[in-house]
Amino acid sequence: GNMFYSTVCLLLVTLSFFGMIQDSKQQSEVAFLSGQQNTISCGHPLTSGDFSRVIWSKAVGGNYATILEYNADGSTVEPPTSPLVGRARAVGNVNLQVDNMVVGDEGEYECHVRFNNPFGDERVTYNVVVRVQPSDPVITATPSDTPVTDVPAGTNFTLTCTSTGGRPPVSHTWTLDGTEIPANTSLSPTPNTDGSGDTVSTVDVVIPDRKGQTLAYKCEATGLSPIVTKSATKMFALEKEPTTTPTSPQGQTGGAGPGTGVIVGGVLGGIAGLALVAALVYFFLIREKKHGKGKEDGVESGDADVTYHATGHPGAPENLSRPSPNQP
Repeated sequence: GNMFYSTVCLLLVTLSFFGMIQDSKQQSEVAFLSGQQNTISCGHPLTSGDFSRVIWSKAVGGNYATILEYNADGSTVEPPTSPLVGRARAVGNVNLQVDNMVVGDEGEYECHVRFNNPFGDERVTYNVVVRVQPSDPVITATPSDTPVTDVPAGTNFTLTCTSTGGRPPVSHTWTLDGTEIPANTSLSPTPNTDGSGDTVSTVDVVIPDRKGQTLAYKCEATGLSPIVTKSATKMFALEKEPTTTPTSPQGQTGGAGPGTGVIVGGVLGGIAGLALVAALVYFFLIREKKHGKGKEDGVESGDADVTYHATGHPGAPENLSRPSPNQP
């Protein structure tokens, strides 16, 4: 009798021990984005022969409210009191898929698997966090009429980057042409009760003297996973170097200055003038030379009564008879 009692007690203790192992809870945190279809994995690659039922529940008011029950025969039972009524289904035998997840779906979830064995069940719990993707960042300039083209050096203004509705609020990083620059960042005065909020950051800009270049100011908004990183860029084209226009010798832009033909004509005219002067000088020198020779021969060049005749002419000097000095 005592042996039988001892054997029964040992068996009960053993079953209780294995039941505690199988019923142990493993909790981990998983994060999803609101507005999307998300799947919570139970972590059991089970086949229909391994279990008899899978029960998904959510902690509500200190108790677990059943979301749905999935049976080994493939049938699903969703009670009307389900906290996700109409938005949940079982996929892959034991995983829970939730449509259009919202911030209110955040909380503790339990996957309870009932095995086809005498060792009890297994429970796995998850702390589900729902995050919200903020609006895409937008960059604005103050003053609002700040130019974006032909921006003169020394122009100063403020750039403001705004992201709204992030849960939790995102952070901003500013870069100029790929290099990080300091910025003033502030969150919304008081985050909303659901933990969401806006992010606003500013940078003060003084345009450098970089003629003809383009500056790219980028604001990048990053948040906790699975929030997607987004960015916005503002471009500024700086004024270019002034273009110089050739001017005429008189200092008039676009005036009709002397052409090549006029210059060549002036050079040729100068040469012709020099030639004329040289010819005149030569003429007068020859004339003076002849005039001097005539005086040496006793004949004045320029006597009106002197007539020259060729040899043999009746009026030639050898044919003329001169009266003697005493002849009347």
